[in-house]
Amino acid sequence: AESVCVNLGGDIRVTRQKHSTHDWPIQIMSPTEPQTAVCTISLAEGAVATSHINARHRADRGIEQHIASAAKESPAVIATSVIASTASWAEAWTKYAIFHDLNLIESAGLAAMTIDAGGNIMETSTWKEFVR
Repeated sequence: AESVCVNLGGDIRVTRQKHSTHDWPIQIMSPTEPQTAVCTISLAEGAVATSHINARHRADRGIEQHIASAAKESPAVIATSVIASTASWAEAWTKYAIFHDLNLIESAGLAAMTIDAGGNIMETSTWKEFVR
């Protein structure tokens, strides 16, 4: 295969051989309308992860929030996507971006997009490089 795309529980990791020109189209879905794509990115090498603050159901504990910060009551951001070199880094940075602005993410050389409760989309300047 010239390229591969692996879904790691919702986090996506892609890679390709050096001579390949294949990119993978990946839809970023709306946190409030799960059947609607907010955008489609094109990824040739690296990973993308998306996190949102929607509550999750745990069989042993019922419905609970799975992202929390001792420093902040409730985040203004409801979803974030981060493109990084690995899926684990992308996932870790999505949690940071829920509670902080995108400046540090961009200074780390990563691309990110956040959506706030009003549906407003904020992006790092590098995010646009990946949008189809």
